[in-house]
Amino acid sequence: MLTISTVNTAIVGVYTVRYNVSDASGNAAVELIRTVNVVDTTLPVITLLGDNPVTFEVGDTYTDAGATATDNYDGDITSSIVTRIYSRYSYCRKLYSNL
Repeated sequence: MLTISTVNTAIVGVYTVRYNVSDASGNAAVELIRTVNVVDTTLPVITLLGDNPVTFEVGDTYTDAGATATDNYDGDITSSIVTRIYSRYSYCRKLYSNL
């Protein structure tokens, strides 16, 4: 059994492990190659900061508490968070204003 290889399980990538042997007469076997894919299939985790849901009085200024994001491979990916704001009320008001 092969116990030493160049497969680095801490780094995503494609690795090859080569197997070969020769007998006492010097006859070499046909070399075989195993491909090893080290992948990252674990989803990142987003953590909301502050309360959820948030309720505040109409007319007040809303300041979002933010969020953090971590990944098992990339570590802290908070700076990559994309924020979108949707308003259900604005959509409903627009529908009724067309009546």
